[in-house]
Amino acid sequence: MVTNGTLLSGRALELKDAGLDWLTVSLDAVDSKIFRSIRGISPDSILQGLTECRKVDLPVRINMVVMKSNFNQIQPMIDLANRLDCSLKLLDLFYVDPNDEKHLKFWQCEFVHFDLVHKKLTEIGANFVGWEDAPGGVGAPLLDYRFD
Repeated sequence: MVTNGTLLSGRALELKDAGLDWLTVSLDAVDSKIFRSIRGISPDSILQGLTECRKVDLPVRINMVVMKSNFNQIQPMIDLANRLDCSLKLLDLFYVDPNDEKHLKFWQCEFVHFDLVHKKLTEIGANFVGWEDAPGGVGAPLLDYRFD
């Protein structure tokens, strides 16, 4: 299941008992101010829900869309993933509709080239270990980084 996690808190055991065997949660920042500037809400209930899911041994992957406004959250997100023993997938901000001026301006202001993400990951001790095929063969292959 993929979710923004806003209704996750208090439901971890219920989801696991219903047969859910993997959860992906979108979370773009740990810092409340940064998260609120991106999503308009506090991340507190999402973080609580993630913690509850891990307490009942529900596997979790966190998806983070890396942008200029949350670039400094890469390390805190890695720390969160390590603390909760879940995986973290860093996604690039993609441009969808060439006819949507508002989205184009947002993309132009917020897009971070992956070379900068690679540099940041290398600086904090991540090792590039290879390529992972895109799920279902759709999209670009994913770069796989690990910490020793």
